[in-house]
Amino acid sequence: MPKLRENAPPPMVGALSFTLSQAARISGLSTATLRRRGAEGKLRLFRCGGRRMVDGDSLRRMVGVGASE
Repeated sequence: MPKLRENAPPPMVGALSFTLSQAARISGLSTATLRRRGAEGKLRLFRCGGRRMVDGDSLRRMVGVGASE
């Protein structure tokens, strides 16, 4: 895993979307749980180039991190 610069913002800030595996690492939930949350309408999932992606704003809301943090 690459080392972040000291003054670099966390990778979650400002990202428009995440892959399902990135969202799992960020949230601490399994990819299966994230898929279930998407099916329940609690998380916005979409496909892009054959990959399942997670909307950044919906992930931030789910884990309780404000978009401006």
